[in-house]
Parts: sequence; structure tokens; C-alpha cells
Amino acid sequence: SDQLSITSTPSGAHVYLDGSDVGQTPLKLPAANDRHTIALMLPGHELYIAEVDGKGAFAIPLKEVTPSGGPAGIKVLKCKDKDRYYVFVDGKPTGMLCPTERIDVDVGPHTVEVYDAVSESRKKWDIVVKDTRLSVRVKIE
Repeated sequence: SDQLSITSTPSGAHVYLDGSDVGQTPLKLPAANDRHTIALMLPGHELYIAEVDGKGAFAIPLKEVTPSGGPAGIKVLKCKDKDRYYVFVDGKPTGMLCPTERIDVDVGPHTVEVYDAVSESRKKWDIVVKDTRLSVRVKIE
């Protein structure tokens, strides 16, 4: 094939190819002979990361995320660029991109992890949620 075609269900996911924002699904790019790392991010869905050949057609089903529950909350703020960072809490996908809305959790210790689609890296913060009235704010920049 002379192109790289990426589609997702549902469509409209942001596609990062080797750390560059190349658009939204459905997407067609010129073919390349090397392999690429792709990341697809769509609010309300799990982050999708894979290594793919530089040509061919890829149809990616994105899994919907069930919001967590709990009386307390966490907010991830101070993002360098909007919609570039995907947020996990306690190892589970939240379906939220930074800056987030309130992520409902229980009072107690939690681990917040943020995947940066541009640098293809992850950062972690161990936090303790102490009350239910105010969300704990995690500032990533």
C-alpha cells in the first residue's frame, strides 16, 4: 500500500505518530518503510498505544471508560498543552485528558499517572486524598 490509514471506532480520536500530532481519525498519511509508535486519545475512552508498520490500514476499536466512583476527587491541572496528556488513577484509565474534570475517588492514598503523547513518557505522583469537599489538585507543569 502507498499509504498509512488509521480509523477508530468511534471516530474523531487524536492521533500521535512518533510524538507528533498528525490529526484525527479517520486519517490517511503517506506510507513509510519504518515502524511507528501511534497513540490514539479520545475523551471518555481508553488510551491506545501500539507499534505499527508505516503502511497499511489499521482499524482501532476504542474502549469506553466507566467513570470511577467515590465521594472525594482529584483534578489534574496546569497542562502545557491541552489534550496532550492522558490521565490514569491507580493504574486505571480515566478517559480524561489534562486538564481534567473532577475524577471521583475514595479518601486515601492514590497514584496519578500522566502519559504525554508528545514525549511518549509517563510521570507519576503519589498523593493522599484527605477530604471529600475539595479535590486534590495535581499540577503537571
